[in-house]
Amino acid sequence: MPKSILVTGYGIFRDYARNPSCEAVKLLRKSYENSGEFKQLVEIDFFPEIPVTYEAVDSFCYSKKYDAIIHCGVSHLARTKLTLEMTARGNGYEKLDVKEKSCPIQIDEHLQSSLLLEAISDEICKEKGSCTTSTDAGNYLCEYIYFKALRENKRSVFVHVPCEAIFSVDEVAKELEVFVKKLVETL
Repeated sequence: MPKSILVTGYGIFRDYARNPSCEAVKLLRKSYENSGEFKQLVEIDFFPEIPVTYEAVDSFCYSKKYDAIIHCGVSHLARTKLTLEMTARGNGYEKLDVKEKSCPIQIDEHLQSSLLLEAISDEICKEKGSCTTSTDAGNYLCEYIYFKALRENKRSVFVHVPCEAIFSVDEVAKELEVFVKKLVETL
């Protein structure tokens, strides 16, 4: 039986006309739907565009027990195609969301993914990919959804993707597919 994972992206916020994470997840879904081999490897549920609000994150429902959860979002600091976040904090969320609402919950807890993220990143880089790891997901909605995912399932990761001026959405989607396949091999 194939492994089951969830892949999400985020909607529009700040000065972005479109969110590269949403667009990359849509392209990944298209690639997945057109590839019998990919479908045999893993069963994927896609939610490309979660609104950038604390309320949307709090109401997001994990519809089943996944073998892994992958949330994606854009970071203006990202300089590689993928930045694999390894940890998430439950507090320090002071920035308002796109509806000008503050974070309703602050928990003094720091969680770490149980996935082999450094090894996967190293493997991608050895194959001339563009990937790195990080322990600072940014204390905004990216880290907030990641924290909530880790409380649900330690086999979770938040993947930061760069602005489109750094790498195209197509390049990011291809690297995201490589990451998903390598991740599934480790489950």
